[in-house]
Amino acid sequence: MASGEFLYLDIFHGDIKPQNVLIYEEAESLCAKLSDFNYSCFGKSEEDLVRLPKSKPWYAPEYFSGEIKFREAKLKDIYSYELLCF
Repeated sequence: MASGEFLYLDIFHGDIKPQNVLIYEEAESLCAKLSDFNYSCFGKSEEDLVRLPKSKPWYAPEYFSGEIKFREAKLKDIYSYELLCF
């Protein structure tokens, strides 16, 4: 998760927040993995609409509607990921 590789794929998680991150020890270091993929989606057209939750304060403030375009949903994940890492 630290590298954020998923942010460069045609996939979005949809609900990145601390409650959806599992942290465990692996090879004497800590490893974080995302969980709760109920809102995740991949392989859609950039214009397809997807429904996302509003987990305050983890969603981007410019998204007021529950449905946004797939390409915008990926940007929302980047915003949420940055907040999580901060």
